Amino acid sequence: MLDASGKPWTLSKDISVPNLKVYTTSVSIKLGARYLQTATNVTPGWANAVATYSLTYQ
Repeated sequence: MLDASGKPWTLSKDISVPNLKVYTTSVSIKLGARYLQTATNVTPGWANAVATYSLTYQ
């Protein structure tokens, strides 16, 4: 997972969401992802993936 600036996002770490006003009904969290090369040789082909994450509001 990447944050909005493209840096790896530290998982299982609390983050704050600043500037929320009373009665806020939605928040946008910009995330991204990328593939990492794990083999010496890379060949063309499909690279499909699914990511599941959970958010806990405290």
